[in-house]
Amino acid sequence: MKFHRIFPFITIAIGASLSAAPDIRFDAKTHDCGTIIEGKAEIVNVVFTVKNKGDAVLKITGVRPSCNCVVVRYDTAVQPGGTARIESFMNTRGFHSGPITKWIAVSSNAKNEPTVRLTIKAVYQARIDVLKKYLCFNESRNNKDTLCLATNKTDFKISGAEFHYTGSASDNTDWQAMVPVAISVTGISRDSTRDDGPVMYCFELVSPQVKQSQEGDVIITTNHPGKPEITLRATLLK
Repeated sequence: MKFHRIFPFITIAIGASLSAAPDIRFDAKTHDCGTIIEGKAEIVNVVFTVKNKGDAVLKITGVRPSCNCVVVRYDTAVQPGGTARIESFMNTRGFHSGPITKWIAVSSNAKNEPTVRLTIKAVYQARIDVLKKYLCFNESRNNKDTLCLATNKTDFKISGAEFHYTGSASDNTDWQAMVPVAISVTGISRDSTRDDGPVMYCFELVSPQVKQSQEGDVIITTNHPGKPEITLRATLLK
């Protein structure tokens, strides 16, 4: 008789344990960073707050960002009724002007929403939008290449440019290859579709002839106070 009295309570306890589950919630699933101006904050920090509204431990099993420009760190367990953080760091270096949307996929053992997508939004404003990331100077086309860029600075100018070989002295038998090479720059066009919009500038760059092909960087000096230098990868082809 004693066992028959205890058995219903054991059944209720087991049933309650089986029905216990974590319940994941967020203060907000989207964070709008507003306007990000190049140079003011290269790394943008965004924190999402996680809440466990359930009655079992919430286990965060994975947090996957949409690109390598976003790094995350997070708490892996949230007690019932507790809160935790998913902290992201977005590296904006190299971004072009315009809207940005990045997302983070969060996986957990939550019964209500096992996979959640968190969104980071912003509008990026580059000091100078360079439309080409690589320059190539080839003797077969008179060592010329064209560089176009856009900026809000209406009196933008390039004051100088140099090619810097990025290898080591042991990689090149000609020691003169280690000396920076001056690149001549000539403005060839300027255009703006709106008075308050970015101005498009195009320049013709010409390198001198070289004794052998080289890989390196072209460092361009500008009159822009927010971006006095632009560095582009380049090749000088013999």
